[in-house]
Amino acid sequence: ASGEIWWNWKNPRRRRVRRIVMEPTNKSETDDNPEVLNRWHTLKRTMAERDTNATPADIAILAQHLMYLSGGDVVGVTFFLCWLAQLYQTPEIKMPTAVLFYSKYGRVGKNLLQRLLSKVFGQPLVSGCTGKQLQKNFDDAIEHKRIIFINELARSEKADGYENFKSQVSEEFTQFEGKGRASKEIKNITHFVITTNHGDALPLMENDGRIAVLQCLEHRKDDAYYKELVEWIDGPGAGALAQILATWTFPAAWDPYAPVPQTAAARAMQKASRDELEVLLAELVESGEA
Repeated sequence: ASGEIWWNWKNPRRRRVRRIVMEPTNKSETDDNPEVLNRWHTLKRTMAERDTNATPADIAILAQHLMYLSGGDVVGVTFFLCWLAQLYQTPEIKMPTAVLFYSKYGRVGKNLLQRLLSKVFGQPLVSGCTGKQLQKNFDDAIEHKRIIFINELARSEKADGYENFKSQVSEEFTQFEGKGRASKEIKNITHFVITTNHGDALPLMENDGRIAVLQCLEHRKDDAYYKELVEWIDGPGAGALAQILATWTFPAAWDPYAPVPQTAAARAMQKASRDELEVLLAELVESGEA
C-alpha cells in the first residue's frame, strides 16, 4: 500500500503539503513555503526561452503592429509594453489595470497578440474567453491564469457583469467559486486584455483609471503583412520579446499601480459609452447654456 509506505517513511526530505495554489513569485521553489504546493514553479517552465542576443530591433515588427493597432499612439503603446514588462519581471504583483484594443474594422490582427503572449508567458498561463463570460460567473475560465484575453466584447454583453469585472481587474484578492467547489478567497493573479469592434464596449466613466484604450481606425492590411507577422510570432518572436521584457528599462515616471493614461482613444470610448442625454447635458454645462 503506497500510502502506508509514504506515511511511515522516515526520510527527512519527505514533503507534506497542506494546500495547492498558483501564485507567481520571484522566490525559488526551495525558498517557497514547503507546506504549500505552488503550481507556478512547474508552469513557469512553459514560458518561452529567452533569446539573450535579442535587441529592440528584433521586435520591430511587433512595435510596428502595435502602432498600427493604436493609431500611432506612442503613449498607449509605451504603457502596454511597460505593463507587459512589469508582469514579466515581477510576477508576484497585481497591477490594477487592464488593456483594451478597439478597432473600427474587423480582422486587423488584435487576436494575434494572444498567439504571441501565450508563447512568451506560457500556454497554460494565458487563455481566452468571449465577452459573454462577463455576464456570468467566470471563475473557472480564469483559474491559474496570468493573462486572459476577452475577445470581441460587445455592448450587450457588458451590463450585468461589469461591476464584478472591475473588481477582478483591480483587487489584490478575489472570491473564487469554481464549479462544484466551495467559495474561497484567493490571491488575484489575473490580468486582462480586451478586444472589441464596439466603441461603447465598456461603460467607462470619465477619467476611468482602470482600462487603457488603444484604438485602430484603419482598414485591415494586406494578407502579406499578416503572413510575415505570424511567421515571426511562430518563429523567433517569443524568445526575442521575452528577452526585451526581461531587460526592459522603465521610464522614470512609470508606476505599475498608477491609473492608465487618459489618451484620446480612452476619452473617445468614455464618451461613446455615456448615455446620449448625459452627453447633451455635459455639452450644455461646458458651453454655459441654460
